[in-house]
Amino acid sequence: MAPDGTEVEAVRIGTSTESTLDTDSGERSAVPPTLLRRLARRRPARADVFALGGFLLLTVLLFRGAWRSPTTRWIGSPGDPPLFMWFLRWMPHALANGENPLFTHHINVPDGVNLMWNTAVPFLALLVSPITVLLSPVLAFNLLVTLVVALSGFFTYVMLRRYVTSRAAAFVGGLLYGFSPYVYSHAQEHLNLVSAFVPPLLFLLLDEILVRQRRSAVTTGLALGGLAFVQFTISEEVLASELLVASLGVGLLMLLHPQRVRPHARHAATALGLGLVVSLVLAAGPLLFQFFGPQRVRTGAILGPDLINSDLLAFVIPTNHLQFSPPWTTEITRHFTDACCGSEWSTYLGAPLIGLMIVVTARMWSRPLVRFAGTLAGVVVVFALGPHLHVRGYVTPMTLPFAKISELPLIGNMLSERLMLYVYLMAAILVAVAVDRLVGGPPPRVGLAIAVAAFVLAPLLPDLDFPSTPDSTPAFFRSDSVQLIEKNSVVLVAPFARDTSTSGPMLWQAEAAMRFRMPAGYVLGPDGSGRFTYLPIPTKLSGTMEEIQRGAPSPALDPAVRSLIVSDLARADVRAVAVGPMGNRETMIAFFRDLLGRDPTAVKGVALWTDVDPSQLR
Repeated sequence: MAPDGTEVEAVRIGTSTESTLDTDSGERSAVPPTLLRRLARRRPARADVFALGGFLLLTVLLFRGAWRSPTTRWIGSPGDPPLFMWFLRWMPHALANGENPLFTHHINVPDGVNLMWNTAVPFLALLVSPITVLLSPVLAFNLLVTLVVALSGFFTYVMLRRYVTSRAAAFVGGLLYGFSPYVYSHAQEHLNLVSAFVPPLLFLLLDEILVRQRRSAVTTGLALGGLAFVQFTISEEVLASELLVASLGVGLLMLLHPQRVRPHARHAATALGLGLVVSLVLAAGPLLFQFFGPQRVRTGAILGPDLINSDLLAFVIPTNHLQFSPPWTTEITRHFTDACCGSEWSTYLGAPLIGLMIVVTARMWSRPLVRFAGTLAGVVVVFALGPHLHVRGYVTPMTLPFAKISELPLIGNMLSERLMLYVYLMAAILVAVAVDRLVGGPPPRVGLAIAVAAFVLAPLLPDLDFPSTPDSTPAFFRSDSVQLIEKNSVVLVAPFARDTSTSGPMLWQAEAAMRFRMPAGYVLGPDGSGRFTYLPIPTKLSGTMEEIQRGAPSPALDPAVRSLIVSDLARADVRAVAVGPMGNRETMIAFFRDLLGRDPTAVKGVALWTDVDPSQLR
């Protein structure tokens, strides 16, 4: 619909008319409608396939270190990926064996784990379950990370095709979002967070519901509910952040276009209300299990509110995740409060991009899309700064708007820096509009458009040496030798899995097709008082093992210590002990030799004790 109320033909993917959010893009076309339909059916489809192929190719090239051997190396760092591979293997195992996929007794034995309080990604696990079961959880993980990164860029390209004429401009915007510092950082460890393909689709859908209103409110409401449920099954935190940013966006639309609120209100309320109902109906079962099922969390947050926030200098000081990061920047970035977690370096925009966003917003303020994207980006940046302003790692007393949000139940677990995802999406819109304006002329300034794109994207070019990690799973767990362990029995595996440095045994268990159960597990859940914490709850046995893992000598097993450790073995009903590759391995073997009173059997990289009976050790 043009400003004067007349219909406007548009040759754009996914739309037949212009969005009222974007009344300044495109020209009225004199081309016959039949020809437009033919072009929309054929030529755009071919170009879009090439665009998808381009994003896939670039993603594979970025992750080439893992794709050289995709069943024995995984994309990213050693820490969290084994946890996600465990989740990928748990879902098909639970469904095949009639177990509850939302709860497991295979880790944190005997208490078990409510997986709704963890990053279990059930939707993604179902998608790749045949590959996980028949081939390898490592391959399934690599495939998923590659696909979600490529689709994040491609779906942003699809979104931008609604607003720009040039496919090249849309592709540039897709590159900015799909390979942004947010995506690059989280691709190293967090499958749930790097799956950033929903926000651009949600933007399109909300544009249709709130602004365009060309389709039935029932149709768009059902689509919104379904999309929200998909996001719910990938990451509840990202869904919560989408709700926050969407609420800010709705408020901004009402502020910028108050005269349009009344005529759009009924349609929007119907679609949004239906979307809410549909998503709640679909998610009702998992939510009830999360908040009323066993091992539920009642209070608390895992991280403090000022731990992972965007530092003011981080917007312009590059980290070593970027290809162009001078050595002197390390002295600055190491002081940032997120320096502890390289997978959280999501803030950098760079001076060229910030400058372009400001210039485009100011010069094209009359264009509704630009006005909205530029303003929303600025608002979200303020929220990404966290509860208090951080400058070079110093937490100032200056209170910011996120402080109020972090006080809400459960929202305290949302990390403010992760809101930068939506800043990159808004930046992609502004950059695409700028390139489109230059390419579309008149007169066309293709050379200048290329220069602008290069000027903005070059500082954001990711480090091309993306990390990959070899799978060190002992051959024992992949071979028939694992049948020496009785099926579904409890095996105490060393190292004791609790954190990113000891997550390997979870992958070993997944590679063994969940044959055995473990007292350990790098997972989240409630402590004795119901507060959110890392599991398992420490015991004398786990504490002793973790001290040995840190290099301590084997402790003296006096009667009191032995009694406590044997009680821990009995509580978990441990029937076997396996010591795999680890630091201080010989000391760990000596500890169990002393405890169990016999030598282990060496089997394909594992020191194994079977037929363990805690009742006989007292």
